Amino acid sequence: MQVVLVITIAVLALTALISAYWVLRRNNERKTPSKTESPAKRRNSLIKEANRRLKADPKDPMALESLAELHYREGNFTKAMRIYQTLLDYAGTDPNLNEAELNLRYGLCAIHGNFLSEAQDALTAARAKNPNHFEISVGLGKLEFAKKEYAYAIKHLQQALRLHPKHGESAKYLGLALFQLKKYAESIKYLKLASDTSPQDAETLYTLARSLYEVSNYPAALSIFNRLKPNTKWGPSSYLHSGLIHERSRNWSAAISDYKAGINHENALLEIILETKYRLAEVFNQTHQFSHALALLNEISEAAPEYRDVSNRMKLYLETNNKLQIYLTAPPDKFVNLCRKLTRAVYNGAKVTISGVDTSQSRYIDILATVRTAQGNNPVIFRYMRTSKQVEASWLQSLYVLSQDSRAGRSLCFTPGTYSEEAMHFAEIHPIKLIDRQKLAKYLEVINLKRIISH
Repeated sequence: MQVVLVITIAVLALTALISAYWVLRRNNERKTPSKTESPAKRRNSLIKEANRRLKADPKDPMALESLAELHYREGNFTKAMRIYQTLLDYAGTDPNLNEAELNLRYGLCAIHGNFLSEAQDALTAARAKNPNHFEISVGLGKLEFAKKEYAYAIKHLQQALRLHPKHGESAKYLGLALFQLKKYAESIKYLKLASDTSPQDAETLYTLARSLYEVSNYPAALSIFNRLKPNTKWGPSSYLHSGLIHERSRNWSAAISDYKAGINHENALLEIILETKYRLAEVFNQTHQFSHALALLNEISEAAPEYRDVSNRMKLYLETNNKLQIYLTAPPDKFVNLCRKLTRAVYNGAKVTISGVDTSQSRYIDILATVRTAQGNNPVIFRYMRTSKQVEASWLQSLYVLSQDSRAGRSLCFTPGTYSEEAMHFAEIHPIKLIDRQKLAKYLEVINLKRIISH
């Protein structure tokens, strides 16, 4: 009986000693480095200590783990993977090695190294032992995102956020996955959380701005795009989308400035340059800078002949410019005849009776007509601007006064140029329809310009 008792005590003592030994080794390995020691010196000390231990014992798990973690932090994922694989080989015989933890680390390294099949096997093995493990859920979410299996990525990342609701990295990849599936409104919540935890993460900020753009929250999107313009990677696309926002609001000068800066941005990808030139060409077309528009389309055609509808657009710009040149340069009597034809073309199918033409102004002519519809006779004023300069609100104010004096319920203003923001706002709150350069060109297509000019 005494012999059994002695053996039992000896076994317990030995177990306690072994446990204490491992605890001490782990604690020594993970002691907080001296604050006065430089990062380079700490790194060298870690490598020196690990090599010393491996020389004494090539299978020393703590030394191997410390080297694997160092390689992972420094981005040497292939080296880290090899060491974690070695540790996994030892895990079957060393009870102090956590196989699930090692599979997790191995899987994360494999994702970064783009070894997606190896990552899948390792993370699946880790999850089999810890199905509700936070880091494993994050790893699987990142893996599925890398595989472009966005629906599966969302599932894993949502589980991770249930376990850790404020985790920025999980929120980032969940937001990115939702963005890829065009679930823009849903992505904004998670991308905002991610940007709060990592304010300098340009990818998160850019995707947040794109999501805001897609849901038409242009002021918030523009604010972020402006912050990202100096960024080497995301700057060119930020200039493009900032220009698109300005183009939507017809802020032509700001759009042109953004597009030009995007084209000249360092490291801009060809696909971004082509799209930016395409949009800039359209702005030049809208602002009657025809030669600049055509030059840009020629540049696109030389670099990528099949890009979008460039060849057809070049023909359209040529035809449109020719028609608008006729509109602008026709002799006074021919121009009046042209405007009479346009007046009838606008209300095609209705009976239009022209009762008056005012040619007293040099920059426009006014036509008073009666349009007969099923609802009755309706007086309408047509103003045809004879300048490609921007139409200001004052021209519409005088048109509105004339319509009131003539008791016309509606007015239309035609221009081969553009309208100012103030003019567009004035038309929104008064019964005035604005026909800009592009719409005017379409109306000119339905009348025989050659016959009008030749007679």
